[in-house]
Amino acid sequence: MNPAAKTIHLTTLEDCPSGLFVKYLDSKTGGYKHWLFNRYYLTEEETISIGKVIAVATSLADALYTNLGKRVQPRVSATAENITQEMLDYLAPISTSPRVYIQVGTEWVEVNVTDMTIPTRWRKGNSGSIIVSFELDKKNTITML
Repeated sequence: MNPAAKTIHLTTLEDCPSGLFVKYLDSKTGGYKHWLFNRYYLTEEETISIGKVIAVATSLADALYTNLGKRVQPRVSATAENITQEMLDYLAPISTSPRVYIQVGTEWVEVNVTDMTIPTRWRKGNSGSIIVSFELDKKNTITML
């Protein structure tokens, strides 16, 4: 028997055939954990103007302004439903993890956890749902002057 061999246990949930795949570093064990959130996740982008400059001006009253560009902050909110206490204990380290990634296409993109509302314990025999919000890197779009 190979002492370096490890056993991997996979649990397949019926409600998650596809969705948002998350990988996070568990600071207690030092290993990566994975979770597949359901496919009904929310993506949103907050857009903020970078600024404006005067493009053509004969006077301030007749000035035409040009937009310099926009800063876009993408966010993703995912829900995990029918979570048992065992699953809750598995998911809880996401909020304190130093490294969290979501899968975008075939690549892993590092994200920040901005909000995670979970109880510390469920009532015995109960299950519930949790919502986790992730923030991706800001994107800047520059308009050519």
